[in-house]
Amino acid sequence: MRDTRDTTEAQAEQRRHNLINVVFHRADADTAVAWAHLMLTSNAGGSPTVITTGFYAFTLRHAGSE
Repeated sequence: MRDTRDTTEAQAEQRRHNLINVVFHRADADTAVAWAHLMLTSNAGGSPTVITTGFYAFTLRHAGSE
């Protein structure tokens, strides 16, 4: 199994995970659920290029005073 640090060190270009169109699906006092579209870009070759797109669903939870 390959260590993810090896993969990151081998990448010559910079990649960016751009979360766009973030929508809060539901929320209460302790938890919020958000959805977002992913646009993964790379600067390989000197100009930004979209590598892939995707979808994220994530949960935010209130923890203590944070």
